[in-house]
Amino acid sequence: MILPTKHLPLERTLLAAGAELLRKLERPQTVSTLWEEVRGSIAFASFDHLVLALDVLFAVGMVEFRDGRLRRRSVR
Repeated sequence: MILPTKHLPLERTLLAAGAELLRKLERPQTVSTLWEEVRGSIAFASFDHLVLALDVLFAVGMVEFRDGRLRRRSVR
């Protein structure tokens, strides 16, 4: 589910979903605003998929949640 397999194309993985979320997070946003922007995408079958993709991004230190908004972390 995180990476593509023989039966799971890249477009449906959490890796692709996370990449799309990072592109959308050019400015800090609430989770609901972010969901409204990506809900029609093939990478997000449901809100649960959004949450899992955010979990992966948070686990690897790419996003943070501050003051009720998600934002990209700067890479140094």
